[in-house]
Amino acid sequence: YSDEELEEIVKKNFNFSVKNMIKELDLERPIYTQTTNYGHFGKPYLPWEQFKKIEL
Repeated sequence: YSDEELEEIVKKNFNFSVKNMIKELDLERPIYTQTTNYGHFGKPYLPWEQFKKIEL
């Protein structure tokens, strides 16, 4: 894919508004003390580790 095509795919599939990111990542749920140990990536139970199906 070209840069332009990838940009359109991202625009079509993701909403980067603050309100939507809070909703999609469930950031108002108090689970983040768990992320203080050994980082916040690679933990499958965290919402940002979940895959989202997209349209190409």
